[in-house]
Amino acid sequence: LITRNQKKQVVMSFNQIDEIKNCISRYLSIREHSKSELFEKLYRKKFDQLQIKECISDFEVKGLQSDHRYAEIYVKSKIKAQKGPQLIKSNLIKNGINKNIISSVLLEYTREDWENAAITALKKKTFPDKFDNTDIKIKKQRSFLELRGFDYRIIEKAIEEFWKS
Repeated sequence: LITRNQKKQVVMSFNQIDEIKNCISRYLSIREHSKSELFEKLYRKKFDQLQIKECISDFEVKGLQSDHRYAEIYVKSKIKAQKGPQLIKSNLIKNGINKNIISSVLLEYTREDWENAAITALKKKTFPDKFDNTDIKIKKQRSFLELRGFDYRIIEKAIEEFWKS
C-alpha cells in the first residue's frame, strides 16, 4: 500500500520532471546550451539534481541537446566577433565542454582563419592619436590581441599584415 505522502511525492516528482523538461525546451528554443549551463540554470531554480541530470540526459539522447553542436555554434560566433582560440577554449571549458570536443571543433579552423580574425580585429579597433609613436601603438595592439585570446605567432602575423596596409 502507498501512503498519502508517498502518492504526493510521486505526483510532485512527475510534475517536477515535466517542469524541468519545459524549462530545458524553453532554454534550447532560445539558443543552444551546454549540459553544464542547463544544469546550473535548473539547479538555481531549486530542482532536484538527479532529476535535472536525468532530463538533460534524455534531451541529449534524443539529439535535442548536444555539447558538440553548442561548441560549434559558440566557436563560429566568437570567430565572427574576432576572438582568439585561447579565449574561446577557456570559455568553453568554463561552460563544461569536454576538452576533446573543444579540440575537434577548434581544429575545423585553420591558422589563416585565426590570423584573419586577428587582422580584422585590429582594423576595427581605433587607437587614440596620443599614441603617435609606432612602438607604443604596436605594444597596445599586442596587448589588445592577447586579451582577445590570440597566441604570439598569430599576433605577430596580424600586426605585420596590419602595418603593410
